[in-house]
Amino acid sequence: MEEIKSLTDKLKDNPAGLIHELVATTNKAMAPKYQRWQRYRRKLRNEWYINNQWSQRPLYSTNYLRSKVETVKAYISQQLPVPEVKGQERNDDIAAEVKNNVLQWALRMAKWEKKARELAHEAEVCGIAWIKPRLDPDAFNGQGIVVYDVIPSENVKVDPKATEPGNARWIIQHIPDVSVEEIEAFYGKKVIGSDKEDTKNDNRPDEQKASTPGQTCDVYEAYIRDYSMETAEEPVEQETEQGVVQVLAKVKRRKYPNWRMIVVAGNTVLADKPVDRLPLKPYWPTDETGNMYPPSIVEMAEPLQDLADAIDEQIYRNIRMTVKRQRIVSSATGLTRNMITDAAGEVYMVSGDIDKAMKWDEPTLLGQEIFAYRKEIEERISIVTGIFSVAQGKPEFNIQTYSTVAALQDASTSTIKMRLKLLAETAAEVAQETLALIKENFGPYREIKIAGEGVYRIIDEYPAELQEATEEEKRAWMEQNGVDLVLSDIDELHDIVVQAENALPADRSARAQVSLKLMETPAEDGLPVITRKALLDALDYPKASELIREIEELKNQQTMQQQQEMLMQQQLMNQPGIDGGLQV
Repeated sequence: MEEIKSLTDKLKDNPAGLIHELVATTNKAMAPKYQRWQRYRRKLRNEWYINNQWSQRPLYSTNYLRSKVETVKAYISQQLPVPEVKGQERNDDIAAEVKNNVLQWALRMAKWEKKARELAHEAEVCGIAWIKPRLDPDAFNGQGIVVYDVIPSENVKVDPKATEPGNARWIIQHIPDVSVEEIEAFYGKKVIGSDKEDTKNDNRPDEQKASTPGQTCDVYEAYIRDYSMETAEEPVEQETEQGVVQVLAKVKRRKYPNWRMIVVAGNTVLADKPVDRLPLKPYWPTDETGNMYPPSIVEMAEPLQDLADAIDEQIYRNIRMTVKRQRIVSSATGLTRNMITDAAGEVYMVSGDIDKAMKWDEPTLLGQEIFAYRKEIEERISIVTGIFSVAQGKPEFNIQTYSTVAALQDASTSTIKMRLKLLAETAAEVAQETLALIKENFGPYREIKIAGEGVYRIIDEYPAELQEATEEEKRAWMEQNGVDLVLSDIDELHDIVVQAENALPADRSARAQVSLKLMETPAEDGLPVITRKALLDALDYPKASELIREIEELKNQQTMQQQQEMLMQQQLMNQPGIDGGLQV
């Protein structure tokens, strides 16, 4: 019996061939889902037509699918999760603030808020969305910055048997239509045997799929699970006559890192190296155990959208027949059907009785129950998706009681809160990857300018003589040498905190008003509800920690001055001859 080859063995024999085999396997298994996603996108863009797209009008009269997706994006935009860096120690506020300012700068440069909305849009269409932080060395005038790519879901080929990325044997990013000049400039290799993927499941607009001058090819950035073993020496306990001692023993263990990145274009392997983390970060708008692709809002609402449009089509046809009724013309009148037009004021000469010469058809009008059912479909779409558009105290359909409107607002709020929590988890992973890329690529020395903060000077490592120094000694050296951040101090796994349930408004002016009222409101102990530091943090005030420290120093100086004045007053009171002092 022939031995079954593992992925690791096939990678050794023909890595490019294996990548193309895995892509073909995934495309075959996912073809029905890819086609549905393509249909959803075309419907959202109003590119879905009744018959021929060149001669027919778009299918939808009212596009509820896009309305629901845009409503979710609008709700999420009001309170978008933003990652922050927090100090791991209580005395680490200053260092954490510097790291956080650098992270916020990187998020702004990568347009996190815009990309988060794109991520939400993709997830509401396909049930899953992927975002990839990467370093663009040519951006920012050639200095390089971290950028975010939101990848269409069908361009991420995941092991079809996987229920989550953690147990996938392979995850492959398909990058279509990359010019051979760009590939050669980035990887330093020429492509041999270009192999274009079939475009029948291509989700892009038609104009982007047209052939253009210049040779392009598809690039596959594959992450393959590496199951290779290695022999290493590890300490083990062994009993001897002297007792239990630790000795070094050779043991077999899994290699780490256990992902292998292989970049392929045609039959050419452009890159092949081990990586310790997966840069592709998934986002799901809902949780569903054991299902990599849970149903999206568009998938749930599409049957009702189709039903609403079918009724709209019948209403349209009925009204059209009523306005432009059919005519029955007698052949004995001297008229033909083509002689009769819709023009006003026309005079027709007929022979005999006019009632016998021409007859108009009387189409049956649709009953009111059809229109009532059409209205009910709108309500069912909102109930199925859990998204209710409530503006100025009025819902999207005709319900006026306060309790019902409030219930609809609560339902939408709960649905969006769940999405915000799930998006916060993805935001934390994106921030970790962003800090990791900064840590790896911003050394050995770099200066970045941050609005409202000035220039930050960044180095990658402390000098050799400070490797064993204390935190106080390192901080003193940084202040002495004008260094704001040492990249080796970044702990991307433990520094990140993301809040998805902040009760303050997203708008800064509205947040300022709420914070000021809380600071002016006394609590049970007579102190304000929030402190000055909490107020500045809520406002994202520049250099808040330094400002608080200056205020504390001024308070300490005032306290010391008051104590000195009281001491001098007591000394004067105790001098002889002073009223209230000692008398001889």
